[in-house]
Amino acid sequence: MQSPLGVAIVGAGYWGKNLIRNFLASSDFTLKWVIDYDEDAAKRTLGVGGHDVRISPDIAVALADPAVDAVVIATPAATHSSLGRLALEAEKHLLVEKPLAHTLAAGREMVELADRLGLTLMVDHTYCYAGPVALLATLMTEDELGELQILHSTRINKGLVRLDVDVIWDLAAHDLSILAAVLPPGIEMRSVQAQGADPFGDGQVKEATLLVQLSNGALAHINVSWLSPVKQRTMSVVGTKASLHWDDLDAANRILMHGFTGDPDLRPATERADSTRLSRPLEFTDMAEVPYDTTEALQQMVTEFASSIRTGLPPRTDGAAGLVVLKALEAASDSIRLGGTAVSLA
Repeated sequence: MQSPLGVAIVGAGYWGKNLIRNFLASSDFTLKWVIDYDEDAAKRTLGVGGHDVRISPDIAVALADPAVDAVVIATPAATHSSLGRLALEAEKHLLVEKPLAHTLAAGREMVELADRLGLTLMVDHTYCYAGPVALLATLMTEDELGELQILHSTRINKGLVRLDVDVIWDLAAHDLSILAAVLPPGIEMRSVQAQGADPFGDGQVKEATLLVQLSNGALAHINVSWLSPVKQRTMSVVGTKASLHWDDLDAANRILMHGFTGDPDLRPATERADSTRLSRPLEFTDMAEVPYDTTEALQQMVTEFASSIRTGLPPRTDGAAGLVVLKALEAASDSIRLGGTAVSLA
């Protein structure tokens, strides 16, 4: 048995609470410090299970503690790079809540620093550790769906309008990280086109639609909103062999899949010998529920963070993965400023 790794968590707010709960429950880590300006709130979050954890408003005390091997950042996005650099410079392994940084340039600096110091840098793209995403990645890689043609994702709800990032950097970051994680080798995101709405006029986009062009000609549609009267978390994927629908809020039938019967031939008409086949309707097999690993995603993520620190192997959501998402997020923001023009990711 290896000794637990000492960890400090910076931020005990909305997402920090979930991280604190999972690190307290992990046999791979011992939570040494919680850093938060609101020390009383941090105490309430820790509860009876965190009576040995020290609390401070100052990250410096945790960084100076030789018992701390790793630092977790769960603070507003604009602070990720500055706090992250402090942790890395103190030679602590680092896990950062998404997004990795507030700009692509700042994210690159963090990745370069971690590489230079030989430290693990991991981004908490939580959904990449969820059972449904692991299943989708397997189906894509093993060609069960055929070649990806269309991906539709809807992530909408009412409330929790953040002040540090807009709805794209908050919600679409999840979908972009999922898309990057499930794409099979040889297919990548090529460009992003976005439209956004700021009905309150305060400078923060609160509803947006992204169109991501993939290198194989497929399209990914991502819809996000903080203003919807209903909450939806769905993703539909259409391949040349089968299609899949994932409803993350439907505990009874979260993932349903059906195949095409016969030979649907989804190639463009220009590549077909008989273009009249365009009028032939697609026929599908019955929808079937597909099982997947139901282990909590954050628990999986915490376990992989420990494994990466101990083995030196990069985690699935390493700094490079964080940069892929940051590049797409910046492209979406640029597209909105340009009136919806497609922005290349090259």
